[in-house]
Amino acid sequence: MDLTRPLETDASLVLHKWEDEAAKHAFWHSSAHLMAEAIENLFPGTKIRDRSGYRERISITTLIPGKMKEVITEADLVSMRIKLKELAARNLVFTRKNVSKKEAMEFFTEKGDEYKLN
Repeated sequence: MDLTRPLETDASLVLHKWEDEAAKHAFWHSSAHLMAEAIENLFPGTKIRDRSGYRERISITTLIPGKMKEVITEADLVSMRIKLKELAARNLVFTRKNVSKKEAMEFFTEKGDEYKLN
């Protein structure tokens, strides 16, 4: 659980250090969300096919006037690094929002993200 989620029952609190796998997983998971945000900013219309922890599998299905971008170039990687640094410098707050399945389906339908609808 993240630090912003309230404890609603009795619990033990463990603060992990970087040496702990749980700390690395939390960092990489958050970083994956940041990376997805950067990619969606750089390539509007991109669909994130599968988020599995910090291992993002990205299906670049961004429409570039009439064609799909299927290859990420070295220049794209440079742009992604710059965008990641920019987003990280903003100290964005990630907020968990619990929604019903219906609300989630409506959100991703409106966003046009069919990968999240399966």
